Amino acid sequence: MLIEASRTVTSILAPVAKVAFKAVPFFGTFGLSTFLAALHDLLFCQSYYLFFLYTVFARVYRQGLAMAFTLFKLFQGTKLNIIRGKEDEAVYGISELYFGVLMISMIIFLLPTVAMFYFYCFLSVVVSVLGL
Repeated sequence: MLIEASRTVTSILAPVAKVAFKAVPFFGTFGLSTFLAALHDLLFCQSYYLFFLYTVFARVYRQGLAMAFTLFKLFQGTKLNIIRGKEDEAVYGISELYFGVLMISMIIFLLPTVAMFYFYCFLSVVVSVLGL
């Protein structure tokens, strides 16, 4: 799905890219900073798919942390009452506790993997694009 979306966007932006590559030297007449800013924007437009994946992994990481925080309340015997805006006591059955333990253990073991992709891989790609 992502590959098809990438192909569609690339085919749509192909004529624009030719014009953009011809327009970047024109910005050099306004000074070096304007030229570098235009080149920087062009580079970011060409690497949109990297930032899309970065955003996806960032949201997955944030959701994982939110789920871990919510499931941690399970062990405290509380739950968040959204209507009243406070924490209420909750009595959970044994099957709900087992399911909660299973979910929080999955989150604890999978979160470092997602964090590694989020922090190391994509941030290194973003820094390398910015450095280029």
